[in-house]
Amino acid sequence: MREKIRVWLLVTLMVLPLFTFGSLEVRELILEKQVMGYLVEERGYDQSDIKELITESREFAVETIVVFSDEPEVQYQYKSIKGKIHQSGYGLVTGFSKDMEQTNLIHLE
Repeated sequence: MREKIRVWLLVTLMVLPLFTFGSLEVRELILEKQVMGYLVEERGYDQSDIKELITESREFAVETIVVFSDEPEVQYQYKSIKGKIHQSGYGLVTGFSKDMEQTNLIHLE
């Protein structure tokens, strides 16, 4: 009986991290597809308008960074809140300098 408990505990400790990291990758993939769908279907962008789309995890949250072709110096952050996609912020892409007043940003929502 004790041997079965040890084996079960060992297997659980080995498999649990796989589910944790695997589910995070799945969440990133789902958010990336949701953001692309939001930009194309709801905001009216063509896929060619999007230069770069990167999804990553940060401090218990998953966000997608979008860089548009006509504004390559600015990156916009998107998150899913209660199943809806929202633009959550913006910033400069490393290596660029630009006046960051909101009136100068083309894709600010």
